[in-house]
Amino acid sequence: MKELDFSYTIKNKILLNQIHLSLQEGSCLLINGDEDKAFTILGAILGRILPCMELPDIDSLKLLYRDYNGDLTFSKNNYPDEVSYIGCDPDRHLLFSEVWEELSAQLGLAFDLERFRTILNQFSLSVNYLDRKIETLSGGEKMKIALCLAFSFPHEVIILHGVVPWLDKQGRKDLMQAITSAKQNNRIVIILEQEYHCLESVIDYTYLLSDQQLSLTEKTQMFNDPFSQNIIDQLYRLNTAIENKKAKEVILDINQLSFSYGTNLIYQNMSLKLMKNTIYCLNGDNGTGKSTLANIIFKMEKTDLNRISLLNKDINSYSRQEINRYIAYVGQFPENQMIWNTIGECRQLIQSRQLDFSLTLFEKFFTWSDAYPLVYLNFAELKFLLTIMLITRETRLLILDEPTWSLDLPGIERWLYILCTILNEMDISIFIISHAHSIMPLIKAVNLKVENYRIVQA
Repeated sequence: MKELDFSYTIKNKILLNQIHLSLQEGSCLLINGDEDKAFTILGAILGRILPCMELPDIDSLKLLYRDYNGDLTFSKNNYPDEVSYIGCDPDRHLLFSEVWEELSAQLGLAFDLERFRTILNQFSLSVNYLDRKIETLSGGEKMKIALCLAFSFPHEVIILHGVVPWLDKQGRKDLMQAITSAKQNNRIVIILEQEYHCLESVIDYTYLLSDQQLSLTEKTQMFNDPFSQNIIDQLYRLNTAIENKKAKEVILDINQLSFSYGTNLIYQNMSLKLMKNTIYCLNGDNGTGKSTLANIIFKMEKTDLNRISLLNKDINSYSRQEINRYIAYVGQFPENQMIWNTIGECRQLIQSRQLDFSLTLFEKFFTWSDAYPLVYLNFAELKFLLTIMLITRETRLLILDEPTWSLDLPGIERWLYILCTILNEMDISIFIISHAHSIMPLIKAVNLKVENYRIVQA
């Protein structure tokens, strides 16, 4: 039994108060709660990432780490010094050029084909991945490599913080099997997650982080229908808005498109039409080209001429500025797309566009002063802000890559509200890429999947 009691304080403000965990060998714990600063810091403490080392006297670094260099005090601690920790960004855990280098260097192993085969098979990856360059992998494939590493380290405790949304159906099955095997070997698995319902059979204990404290809860309570009445109401509003839209002309037309990364075929003679005033949801296995399709549509990947038309015009004839006017793209990592520094800069741009509904959404969800830096926003807030910022009067297609990833229930409610408002105010097509098996089936979307290098209706 591992006992852990601690508190965490930032600038004399208690963020985590008398947290208590009893960790039984051979068990799996689920921790849920609002996806806020305290939830993130709890995962980092359990993952032995916090407290931060003493930072250099550089203003930009102080700004980024201001909330992550508090005082961590233990009243009881026989927690292992070394644990396996995987967070929600797999790129932070992959350090080398090719997959075989990751396995060899991180695990301290000489190249051993059969050993590497066993490691990769934990998440249904073949030995063909060994020579793959990390940069060519999809987000889900990167997460699977990171998980292969986490479960291969000899550490007694494994922390998984926000990994499930990356995984396709097979990946989720493999994760449950990996957790089961870890438990059989008397290891402890701690999961901090919002999209957790697929893991019910391997969870032994459930905890809720609320009001600075962590409390043990009934498992049946945690796995009951998670959706509040507010979310149900927002789903009804969104589905009603979809049904009330009439005009259905073609926004985007893909005709017999083929695309490869080197020798890795992604699409072959693939065709797809996106109609105005329609929501589409694309699902599929990891590595089948879902995010690649978004990159192709947004002209971040080059394609053959005359294969894609946007508003009845060859997409390759559009300038970068024109693409940005007609297509709003919110990727998996919104911080990479942010070109603004403060709330005031964002407010000024939205005001200049004279879109009343955008300004209303902005003022509803972003109430800070103009001087408030965007680096203070959490992941969900960045997603919402970027969605609002990229919509213009001319936007005809909104692409959302894993929009519900890392969102807690209040976050899902806000996301549905924003989506509904946009759909009510504009004639627009919305293209969603998502593995969110809990919320997406409840939206009246045209469901698509990748199959045999083509997009087909599910």
